[in-house]
Amino acid sequence: MSINMQYESFMHMIYIRTWWYNTTYALYGSMILLHLILSNYPGLPDDELLEDVEKSLEIFSSMGDIIVSRRCVEMLREVLGVARTCLARRRSSSHGPTTANFLDSEGHIHPQQES
Repeated sequence: MSINMQYESFMHMIYIRTWWYNTTYALYGSMILLHLILSNYPGLPDDELLEDVEKSLEIFSSMGDIIVSRRCVEMLREVLGVARTCLARRRSSSHGPTTANFLDSEGHIHPQQES
């Protein structure tokens, strides 16, 4: 909801278009959503969460002249790619044994068998 509120405010209220506000809240919200996707948290609409992360990328992209926002785009796209790969693997193996993936401290995805 935070990203949606920020996105709507950004689109309709010009005075809210400050780089520090947008980078702080969009990055924070997006990373939480990506963490939930990568953690395989049950019952969440993964596609909707990905759409919200895409909205934050739009916010960052509109501030392309700010170095901080360009770095946020690079970082988010990298983690978003990992999340999409993780979801694709999860969906393709849905007919097999149930697995959950977790991300280690170095950013590598590891499958973990659920009991």
